[in-house]
Order: sequence, then C-alpha cells, then structure tokens
Amino acid sequence: MSLEDCHRYIIRKLDVRIMLFAFTFEFCSYLNRVCMGHATNLGLNRDIILSTAEDDWSVALIYLGYFIFAVPSALLILYMGTTIYLTIILLVWGSLSIGMGFVKNVPLLLALRFLLGMTIAGFFPGMLAYLSRCYPKTFRTMRIVVFYIAAILSAAVAGILVFAIAKMDGIGGLESWQWLFIFIGIPVVLLGIATFLFLDKISNPLRFLQPAEREILINNLCDETEPDANEPEEKHYVQWCDIYSVLSSGKIWLFAAICVGNSAVTKYWIAYFPSLVKYIGYIDASESLMSSPPYASACVFALVGGLSAARFNGHGYHMVVFDIISVIGFALMAAFEGSSKVAVFRTEGYKERQQVKQ
Repeated sequence: MSLEDCHRYIIRKLDVRIMLFAFTFEFCSYLNRVCMGHATNLGLNRDIILSTAEDDWSVALIYLGYFIFAVPSALLILYMGTTIYLTIILLVWGSLSIGMGFVKNVPLLLALRFLLGMTIAGFFPGMLAYLSRCYPKTFRTMRIVVFYIAAILSAAVAGILVFAIAKMDGIGGLESWQWLFIFIGIPVVLLGIATFLFLDKISNPLRFLQPAEREILINNLCDETEPDANEPEEKHYVQWCDIYSVLSSGKIWLFAAICVGNSAVTKYWIAYFPSLVKYIGYIDASESLMSSPPYASACVFALVGGLSAARFNGHGYHMVVFDIISVIGFALMAAFEGSSKVAVFRTEGYKERQQVKQ
C-alpha cells in the first residue's frame, strides 16, 4: 500500500468514527434554531400571548447569548476536554429545549432562549477546532462541508417533523408546539449521555488507530504547522499572546466581516422562513412541508459547491459566485412579491448555499 493510499485509509477510519458524531451534533443543534419559527406557527404566540416584538426578541436572544459566550466557551473546551464539555452542554441544552415546551409566560421563554444560546455557543467553533486537529488540510474542506450540510439537512427534516407533530395537538393535554420542543430536546439529552459513555472511546484517534497509523497522521498534521523559533516545543494551553495575535490579525477581521454578512442572512432566514412560507399563501400543514424543498436543494448545491471548492482549492471564488446567486434570489423575491408566490418560492432555495464555501 502506497503512502497516499494509507493516508486515505486512515481518513476513512476517522470519518466513520468522528464525522458521524459531528454530523449528529450539528443536526440537533440547528433543529433548536429552526423549530422556533415553526413553534410560532403552531400556536406558541397565541398560547402565551407573544407579540411580534417579543417574537423578534426570542430569536435575537439566542444569538446574543451565542455572541457573548462563543469565545469563552471555545476556550473552555480546551481546558475541560471535548468529552466532558460536550456532555455538559448537551445535557443542559436538551433540558432547556424540553423546558421551553412548558413555558407559561413570555419572560420565561426569553430567559430560556438566552440560556440556550449561551449553552450552545462553543459547540460550532469547538467542533471546527476539533476537526482541524484530527484532519490534515487536504481532507479538511469536505469534512467541514459535510458538517455544515447537517445544519441545512436539519432544516429540511424539521418541516417534515413539524408536519407529523402538528397531528399530536391535544395529546396528553399538550399543544403541538409543546410536543415539538419536547421531541427536539429528548434526543439531545440522550446524545449527551452517549457522549459521556462512548465519545472518547469511539472518536479519539489515539484509541482506535494503530500505532503506525497514528504516527502517519501526526506527522502529516505536524508537516502543515510552521513552528515558531521563539515558541516552546511543548505548549498545551492558550496564552494571552495567542489571543492577541488573533485579535490583531487583519485577515481574521476580514474573514469575520465576511462571516457576519453571510451569517446575518442565513440566521435570519432560518428563524423567519416558516413565517414567510405562511405569508406567501401556504396554510395549515402545508406550510411546514413546503419549507423543506428549498433546504433539500440547498443540500445538493452545498455538496456540489464543496466538492468543487475542495478539488480546485478556490474557496474565495466559490463564495463570490454563490453570494451573487443569493443576491439575485433576494432581488427576484422582492420583484415578484405580491404577484407570484410560485416565483417567490422557487428563489428561496439559494439562500442557504453560500456560507459553506467559507
């Protein structure tokens, strides 16, 4: 077996062990964000008397908590370790999701949304850091693409899930929106228990790779790192100089600006898309089902775009192309608003494809 074939064999072993967990985590994470819009359509705003402004705050607060605690949480994962950190946030996160199914007033809902954002803040950057430590740069792009596709797929599945849960209205004395929060919270709690019991055994490369395979992987990762002559050989913790070097990097701030532009659109879209589908004319159960096709098409285009970006190593060009497509889609929606709901609906599938190209 050649060295290149050996590399690919090791990567396949990593994929089976690591990517399955990463995909499942991200899938569950986005279900929480997507389902808030569906819960509103299922009657949440009616039952707890949620005004339009309070509905907007319920969306904003989860991202406010995310924003405030993203960096501290990402640093915390380095000190606590991946297994312990993920176990804690998954158990708390699932409990908060279930708790939202039993809220009786607006202040409690807003508090739970903020705490939920605080809890999941470190998950996405933490998982990206984890994947970066496990996969060489050559193979990293497609794994991050697959990781992000889990978010898009969860939005597509959410529509089908909501359609089924809408039929449970009144069962056990609970409204359908209450069942929705319970059903998206229970799997997260179970995932937290599974993480504590199995994550380190299943997804730790030091445990399941053979000694020769570990050496090849470590050498491959070390070859990509340019050592600093002034830096100690052994360093397993974050120093203030590391934080300063990040905050003083112009490239980091430029990339952050790009992420803000793309994320603002995608996060807004995720939160309010179910309401938009209802606004353009789909009612009752069809509004949840009709929210799925645009995300399904986005999965396909995200996969194709990711494969192309990984093959040709042209991430910037792909971002620009898909951003332009997105702008055209929004322009067409504005032009056809009020005249053709079919035209508006068919332009919606382009909005989720852009962020994966980063």
